[in-house]
Amino acid sequence: MMAEKREKDKPLSAVRYQKTRLLKSECWKAEEKRLLTALLEDEAMYTHEEARVVVHTFLKRRVV
Repeated sequence: MMAEKREKDKPLSAVRYQKTRLLKSECWKAEEKRLLTALLEDEAMYTHEEARVVVHTFLKRRVV
């Protein structure tokens, strides 16, 4: 049992959260929270880094 890592022992980048939990985090700006609300799937699990990539990719997309 000691070898098992609990969620709180993992670095923040390795812990996965549902969309609602990510949105409650204070590390996001209001604009980013609006984008995450629209872009993330409700039941999927994301790390903070994966969510940042989603926002960054959306903001850097080519507009036609």
